Amino acid sequence: MEEFLDQYRPDPRRKDLNALNYKLQDYFQGLSGRNFESVGRFSANFQHQITIAESIFETFDQRLANVEAVVQGDLFLHELEAAEELVSKGYRRAAGALAGVTLEAHLRKICKDREIKFTKKTLTISDYNDLLKNENFVDMPTWRLIQRLGDIRNLSTHAKDREPTKDEVVDLISGTRKLIAELM
Repeated sequence: MEEFLDQYRPDPRRKDLNALNYKLQDYFQGLSGRNFESVGRFSANFQHQITIAESIFETFDQRLANVEAVVQGDLFLHELEAAEELVSKGYRRAAGALAGVTLEAHLRKICKDREIKFTKKTLTISDYNDLLKNENFVDMPTWRLIQRLGDIRNLSTHAKDREPTKDEVVDLISGTRKLIAELM
């Protein structure tokens, strides 16, 4: 802020007017110097203010993104803690569904942050995984892990031949926690 204002306000202690101490307020008051062009100094000072204002917006966007990431990370971890509580009480399908939704949301966020375009309206864990692999964001072992976790999520959310095992749901929760920590 001080640097921004410094481009406008002249130093009240200045003794003479020159190119180094010429400010925007001087221009607006109609003051001009003998050894420099007033319009050129005005333009340079004003451009400096524009650069400062642009950097404020960039910094604000970065800080907002950081706050969003922290809040979303906390939400994801809270959801995984809830899934752990559910699995400990024997609610494997509910725990798997919650962990799967968390994983899918995290993968969606990564695709959004990386500005990866998708054509389908509704995507699944597998769709996001393929997009990230095609963009070389995930390697083959990570892609396979995500596929496995997506399969466990599907076992949890769809009435299939069998229920997911407790170990599978625990793997889904811990795998999701690992991917949230490693894939940003």
